[in-house]
Amino acid sequence: MIKLSPLISAAILLTLYGCSRQMNFDERCRKEAQMQTKKVCPKVITPGITLDSITYDTKNRIMQYHYTMEGGYDDTATIAKGKNDFVKALGNQIRNSIDLKKYKDNGIGFRYTYTSKSTKKTLIDESFTSKDYAQ
Repeated sequence: MIKLSPLISAAILLTLYGCSRQMNFDERCRKEAQMQTKKVCPKVITPGITLDSITYDTKNRIMQYHYTMEGGYDDTATIAKGKNDFVKALGNQIRNSIDLKKYKDNGIGFRYTYTSKSTKKTLIDESFTSKDYAQ
């Protein structure tokens, strides 16, 4: 039988504990996304933009927000004109959000998908990593 030194045993236990903590956090994120979807979705953010659901990808550690756009927002020409400013505003919102702090502190990525209500095509699909929102 192999005898491990107390230092090596402690290192192994800390590694396993760290892995289980991350898995627990990721599992909590997945469950929170499901609960928020059931609790508040669909939610009209502004007339023409509705939050349909929130999902969490545990493998890639990404919180994804799924929106539908309609009316004046459901127009590819309008989207093309304002997309850069819109994406910049999303990034600023993530950086400044207190509600997202626990996710940001754990390096979670964020993805925002906006789909046309009329054509069902994706109008905007933007992802933000911890490098994008680091201050």
